Amino acid sequence: VLLLYFMIKPSFGTGAARIAAFVMALTPIAAAVSRTNNLDSMLVFTLLLGSWCLMRAVKRGKIIWLLSAFALVGLAFNMKMMQAYIVLPAFLLFYLIASHTSIKKKLISLLASSAVLLALSVSWAAAVDSISASSRPYVGSSQTNSVLELAFGYNGTERLLGQTTGLSHGSMTGGKSVMQEGMGMQPPGTNSPAMGGSAPQGKNGQVQMPRQPSGQNAALPQGSGTPPAQNGGSQGPGGGKSMSMNMYGNGTPGALRLFQSELSGQISWMLPFALTGLFGAVISWYRNRREKAEEMKETMFWTAWLVPAAGFFSIASFFHPYYLIMLAPP
Repeated sequence: VLLLYFMIKPSFGTGAARIAAFVMALTPIAAAVSRTNNLDSMLVFTLLLGSWCLMRAVKRGKIIWLLSAFALVGLAFNMKMMQAYIVLPAFLLFYLIASHTSIKKKLISLLASSAVLLALSVSWAAAVDSISASSRPYVGSSQTNSVLELAFGYNGTERLLGQTTGLSHGSMTGGKSVMQEGMGMQPPGTNSPAMGGSAPQGKNGQVQMPRQPSGQNAALPQGSGTPPAQNGGSQGPGGGKSMSMNMYGNGTPGALRLFQSELSGQISWMLPFALTGLFGAVISWYRNRREKAEEMKETMFWTAWLVPAAGFFSIASFFHPYYLIMLAPP
């Protein structure tokens, strides 16, 4: 909240900065996620800190600030993987249109910054993958026991295209689920000594299962879990192919998905105000282009953050609703 205030104030004034900080603090999904131990609040903080460094790089003309900005995006990648890269179009566009240097220097600086970004992004994944598979936990949700494959597969293209592995959702198999197998639990309908008799029953006699965390840290202990099959499903103890349960209640993909009842209460009700403000900013800039030039460049930065993020969540195959905190700053 404070970062957003200090980023908005220099170009747009104290009033706009206070409103931006106020709205950021009271956005329902942002307030809710900040009360949990999910990393999404830290992700947004890190990306905002990178944005602050980016704006200092433009204003001061020093490459160290640009390298710091992209390094922070690389750090954010190690928190939530490909979700951090949603801001990259905004970073690239803003530096290209706002930096007061030659196009050659801009491209060289962006190439150097991209190298830092990629190096930091894959550092932890490469370190994990370099360890022998027999000496580390199985990388949950991956098909090949690889963090790199997890980052660019399950947590990357599969979020958009929907080719899920099913491991992180407790995929049901012929007998136990992968989640049950990894936790040493009994299949539905049987008694579990560890639970003191019958498993807790939910509606219609279904066993109530604890949630299995998903993401890069949802690893199964070596030898206790079952690695997924290579055909897109998980290979269960009974040898059968599992079915993924990717039902997060996010509505139907499409242009108006964010305004459907499943998601609209979290943050989407503010989008019309943002679009109206953008329209007003464009008109103001058109009438006074010379004085509003710098202000318009920063407006384009926030727009280039908002549009790709909103577009992704509108068409993505599956994601958790709390990911929508990514829309809060822009």
